[in-house]
Amino acid sequence: MNNNHIIINYEWRNSKKDIRNKIVKVSFDLPITLKKISLKNEDRKNLKEIIENINLSPKKMSEHLLDLLKKYPNESIILNYLSIAYKTLGNRNKTRIVLDEAIKRFPNDIYIASSYGLFYLEEGSNEKLLETFKSCILGRCYPKRKVFHFTEVVAFHELWGRYFEKIGKIKTAKSHNEIVNRLLVFANSSQDQ
Repeated sequence: MNNNHIIINYEWRNSKKDIRNKIVKVSFDLPITLKKISLKNEDRKNLKEIIENINLSPKKMSEHLLDLLKKYPNESIILNYLSIAYKTLGNRNKTRIVLDEAIKRFPNDIYIASSYGLFYLEEGSNEKLLETFKSCILGRCYPKRKVFHFTEVVAFHELWGRYFEKIGKIKTAKSHNEIVNRLLVFANSSQDQ
């Protein structure tokens, strides 16, 4: 670890002779998406409170998110948490509508793509997952990015671990789950310091 970062080296084969790799930094600082959002301080505090309470009171939180979305229609984080609120409420139709809109508007947002992929994986539509990512290697999906927040990496690998488990590729699923577990342990140990 260096300055709240660790390095992951992804390696894959394009052919028997062509081995490629991509090194990415994983940050444990404030998530990039939270740094870039344009909410006023009061709305930022409200969003933080919504995120903390979304599982306890999803109906009320979805109403607050809809209010925020009216004020900030270009903030992907609001759409993503709105989909989570609807999913928690068990409203698959509203979840689908929000995620379909979100992925069209923000196709490069890992949180949205992961929520979208996970929703369709649970719906039994592996094609939507595969069409969204086209690869299960983070560095190939987002080749221009050099730094990812650990929650992005966890969401990405958690999704792929579940996908590979579902299709019976247990060894590959375990490798994705191992990355998730290592990052979570590392994040927890760094918070203890």
